[in-house]
Amino acid sequence: MSQTSTPRAAKPKTPRKAKRLEPQIERHFFDHLCTFYLKNKRAIRASYPALAKQFLDHNDPDKNPSRISERAGGEPLRRPQFEALEIYVFLKEYAGNKRVYEIFDAWYNRAEPFGDREDLGLPTDKSRQGYIFAEQDAAEIAAWGTLFARMRAAALADPETIPPNMPAPPPNYIFALSMGVGKTRLMGVCILYEFLLAKKYPQHAKYAHNALVFAPDTTVRDALREIEQMDFGAYLPASHAHTLPVEIKPRVLDDEVTTLQLHDGGDFHIIISNVQKILVKKTHKPPSAAAKLLKLPLPAAPHTGAWAAADALADELETEADLTYNQRFQKLIRAPNLAIYIDEAHHAFGAGMAANVGQADGTKEETAFRRTVRLLIEKLEKANSRVVGTFCYTGTPYADGKLFPEVVYYYGLKQAIDSRILKDPLVHNFKNIDDDFVTEVVERFVRSSCGRTYEGLRPKLAFFAKSIPDATDVLRPLVEKAAVVHGFSASSVLVNTSDEKTTTKDDERAFRLLDSPGSAHQFIILVGKGKEGWNCRSLFGVALFREPKSEVFILQATMRCLRAIDGVQHRGHIYLSDDNAKILDRELKKNFNMSLEQFGSGRGGKGRPTEVLPLPPPRPIKLRRIRYRWDLSNKYPAPGQDLGVKDLSEEQIERYTISVTTTRNAFSSKEEMRASTTEDLTARYQRMHWSAYQLVAECARYLNRSPVEIEQLLRSSKDGLGVVVDRVNQFNGLLWDHVIPKLFECFYDVKTERTYEDVILHLAPMDRSEPWLFHADPDLTVDRHSAQLRNVPDLLNRTFHVEPYCFDSGSEQTTFFDLVKHKQVKQVYFTGMLTAGQTAFVVQYIDSTAHSVRSYYPDFVVEDADGSWIIVEVKGDDKADEQVVRDKALAARELAGASSMRYAFLRSSLADDHRAELVLDPGALDEFGRVVSAEAATLF
Repeated sequence: MSQTSTPRAAKPKTPRKAKRLEPQIERHFFDHLCTFYLKNKRAIRASYPALAKQFLDHNDPDKNPSRISERAGGEPLRRPQFEALEIYVFLKEYAGNKRVYEIFDAWYNRAEPFGDREDLGLPTDKSRQGYIFAEQDAAEIAAWGTLFARMRAAALADPETIPPNMPAPPPNYIFALSMGVGKTRLMGVCILYEFLLAKKYPQHAKYAHNALVFAPDTTVRDALREIEQMDFGAYLPASHAHTLPVEIKPRVLDDEVTTLQLHDGGDFHIIISNVQKILVKKTHKPPSAAAKLLKLPLPAAPHTGAWAAADALADELETEADLTYNQRFQKLIRAPNLAIYIDEAHHAFGAGMAANVGQADGTKEETAFRRTVRLLIEKLEKANSRVVGTFCYTGTPYADGKLFPEVVYYYGLKQAIDSRILKDPLVHNFKNIDDDFVTEVVERFVRSSCGRTYEGLRPKLAFFAKSIPDATDVLRPLVEKAAVVHGFSASSVLVNTSDEKTTTKDDERAFRLLDSPGSAHQFIILVGKGKEGWNCRSLFGVALFREPKSEVFILQATMRCLRAIDGVQHRGHIYLSDDNAKILDRELKKNFNMSLEQFGSGRGGKGRPTEVLPLPPPRPIKLRRIRYRWDLSNKYPAPGQDLGVKDLSEEQIERYTISVTTTRNAFSSKEEMRASTTEDLTARYQRMHWSAYQLVAECARYLNRSPVEIEQLLRSSKDGLGVVVDRVNQFNGLLWDHVIPKLFECFYDVKTERTYEDVILHLAPMDRSEPWLFHADPDLTVDRHSAQLRNVPDLLNRTFHVEPYCFDSGSEQTTFFDLVKHKQVKQVYFTGMLTAGQTAFVVQYIDSTAHSVRSYYPDFVVEDADGSWIIVEVKGDDKADEQVVRDKALAARELAGASSMRYAFLRSSLADDHRAELVLDPGALDEFGRVVSAEAATLF
């Protein structure tokens, strides 16, 4: 890329070739933004505040998926939800909360924080995978410029489009996650991150103190109640799980609410509302006599008193003529540091969303919603506050097959199906069928999905009717007749419409309770409902025969039956007439850039539902549990305590020192030619100036002690209160990292007592008759009849405490085969698959990053020929050095040592090389339990 190839220099008109390249460029930008983060994750996270890293580690589904689900109201984030959260934090902390076009501009021009992209992991060689910003021809450069212009237009950052005196717009990020992945829960966790960091750093303008959540209509608004009902403490590190949640004040503006009760200037409000309740609207009534009078020319000289007030009002009427504000809007502009979250964003912007986000060419007419957001930004700025950002969440990032320019994360429909987050769709396309459609659909549905319950829920089939007469007079008799033929009663059919005459309050209540075990309805007929915001996980099929008025209705309705249930990927059946199937194909291409054939292939991921049962006899194993007891006793510190603030070492201070080093002739081969100067920037970036009163209060709050005794101790210390205040103002972090821990040591004495308890555990429960359901890859599933086990003598006495074994990787499977066939092995059991409480063989460990206790399930437990037991872990080479892996190994080694066992850590490269026997040799293990031999030592 040449030095002049900048998007800001692009010509207004883009060549035809550049237009053809635009979709690829768009995808490459946000895809490679994620790739950049993943490749440089360790270096990027090093720049985050410690609390941000703790929050991410606490919610990482790979660290310990059971830690959140152990709480009654908590549900762990799925992998795509967590990836979107990582990008959310990356944009906030590393990219500086900048607008998308600014991030793109810095990236394109190799400016900070991206700098030299090649050094940061993005190659510039066209022949290498990941090429994006290599040398380009004129058409490609123009295409990049066109994309930059569209990003800037979407951000309303073009000076020609910004109204006079309007503040610069905040960043707008679009997170596109397919239906059913969990946008609502992700939104709640993102808000929680904002509040957590705002509480820790109240002076930082980039963190939101309040959140406004917009829904396009009342149905989606009611679905957003999930945020109100979230167990916020489940998603917070342990040190904040009981303090911050009590301060959060969620409020849903339902149909009965006409006013918004909001404490002016208060923090941690979550306002959930449909757009219509907040909109600033135009009025069409003629101006009053007073308004006409106020529009008369006023004297040019400055005024005071009543004239000054008249001046201000006249200016208001001139600049915002014909606008009406409701009470909810007036309350919101008093909420400091507001973040705006927009659900189903493709609706919120109105029918012309493509134009409103800079997707289409031509003049953009400002919608009422866009106007409301703009005025919120402007009014908050006038009140010395701000909108910290707008965050759009949508199921599709496409409009007419093109991506919106401000998408920062995308997890598509096909990805969600292939990763088993959604049901596997199977599309049934009926041609030349009329009334027999209902009979055929019911018969197929009963045959494929009925006959069992899923989490105690009966499977359901929904028919979408074109009109109320079509539902009540045509569909209902046909569905009831077909249901009775298959043994169902007529009462199993439920009709739900927007008409109170055909849908009673009891019917509406039954509709809301379809996902409850007591629901007996299995055939649902809907008119104008259930296309969005209806989260019925037990819906296994949808049927559309009549062609609806809106084509997008077909897409919205078919998505309803794909929500996952049971933790296993089942089939979602979609029954369509031929005309509706063609419409679905068009809508999939427009909204998801995929065809009907790709969508309804009936082929999800490789995994398939697999029943696993425990096998007799019981497999007991003897362990020595280690229990720690901490006794905390009060101390009465004498005057003259040494807090060590005055004489901090250079290493202690260095971690708080912000500096920049400038080197002249940095690439000179002669050392004498190079010269460096270092500038200390610490004082410039210390945001908080503590008074003695504030510092004492903060210490008292953390230690739950009297401020009087805190002040006495600080004043009588060797350092003195004045020195402590000066040092903390010089380096803010010293207060929490050094001063408060030192005070804790002065006030409390902690004694640790370790005790041991011998326990006998069973690797699997013997009182279970129902199978567990796992989702397993058939290629990684092994039972006693597997070909590789045919010649293993006394097989069932050597392995299989449950059957089959469902391995996560080929390395684990190879390790199992190698160990079970080894003559030195008496028994080998795969325990790594039972991670949801099915086994008592679990190791408790402390996550050193999140500072919380978690559960670890090792992969294997092996009995050697001499009767000793070995705990074996198989881990990929790329993950072997992660801190969480070290934490698990530390706890497992301690348990193994107390129980006269060994702990062995085997890298997947050794397992794939059939070197699993190394775990049996104590001489091949280093002091950390890692497998190290002469030929394998180079791997560590």
